[in-house]
Amino acid sequence: MKETPQRLRSFASPTRDKIIIWSAVIAGCGIMALLGRHTAIHRFGTDEFTGNILFAVFFVLTIGLYCGFQSIIDELFGKLPFLFRRKSAILVAETPDGEYIPIETSTQPNIADYSADNDLQTDVLESDVEFDDEYYPDDEPIDEDGKTSEPDNDDELLDAYLDSLSEREREDFINGITRVQKEPEYDENIGCFTTYGESVVHHNPDGTTLIEEYEHDCFLTPDGSVYSIENIDEMVKFYEKHHTEVELHNKLISQHHQCNAAHEEVKEEDLKFSLSQIEFLCAYITHMMQPYLEAEELQKLHHNAKVWTINAMPPFSPVNLRSDHLTKEDLKHLGYNVGKFLRLRGEEIARFVKKVFEKPFENTHIRTIVQKLRESKSTKERIPIHTADQMDRLFEHFKRYGNINPKILQK
Repeated sequence: MKETPQRLRSFASPTRDKIIIWSAVIAGCGIMALLGRHTAIHRFGTDEFTGNILFAVFFVLTIGLYCGFQSIIDELFGKLPFLFRRKSAILVAETPDGEYIPIETSTQPNIADYSADNDLQTDVLESDVEFDDEYYPDDEPIDEDGKTSEPDNDDELLDAYLDSLSEREREDFINGITRVQKEPEYDENIGCFTTYGESVVHHNPDGTTLIEEYEHDCFLTPDGSVYSIENIDEMVKFYEKHHTEVELHNKLISQHHQCNAAHEEVKEEDLKFSLSQIEFLCAYITHMMQPYLEAEELQKLHHNAKVWTINAMPPFSPVNLRSDHLTKEDLKHLGYNVGKFLRLRGEEIARFVKKVFEKPFENTHIRTIVQKLRESKSTKERIPIHTADQMDRLFEHFKRYGNINPKILQK
């Protein structure tokens, strides 16, 4: 390689190593100058202006010292890598095909001596290396006859590989199944099971001490509360005892979401009633009929009332009552109250009662129901008669307070 003339080296672009060295030098000199300024101001009471002057002086002096000793420092750092470098040699091996393979070794070989010149250039040594005919690589199995037992074709290789697998791995390989181990992902608001240690110390009369160590299983909540297994067992027993009420609550919440979804659907229809009126009907029916219907049946009744707001004569779905606590008069009163709020005629209300409460009115004609819609045999009906004006008052109260309160009709 042609060397750069000495007179042109100053015009050459700096190398990356030079840039790194000078950056480190400037940073080091700046830190030392800052330390000197800090000491002069806070240790010896010098003012800020004098401290800045001292900083500049220290900075220039440290850079000047480095420039003065630069050649010595560069020579020292240039020789450091060679002090810890291990001597190496290159051997050239000749194969039976006449090919030469260079082999580098970090130790001096016994078959030849090597030396390094002043420029640290390694001599290349050549030696003839011949492989014995009986030599085989370590990864090739050898049978009793001295021959390699490597399979001859791909089928034998595949059979050998399948034999090395377990039964499940073999089935996965044949069927092209890949199994990936995944960890379950939980929400941050979910706790976890863990253990905590407890020690009980017993001081024996003979002066010895017995320490009993226990590990207790517990459940750790996200807020840091700890529940023992006994507490968890009590919670499970409580859930098993009251799971019916919990499931009903969940069903009611689900029903509320479904009612909201139905509201979104009916927005696209040409309705005679507003969504607030439909929501009032759902709340009114829930208030009156929840004690006597299962959650699924209550949902059916809500659906019948919602489709009633769209079409006065739709195909209704029958609803099954939970018990016989409600009389026919109660059911007719419910249909009358809802129908009058929707401003429907008596025949339309009677058909609603007949189709929705099919089993109690299976032997009753629609004409008979029309004649006795407002009939009250006693004052103990669970669902009283509400006129259209009273339903409107309940609706205004619902819009303002968000609940159903029939007591306001008595004022």
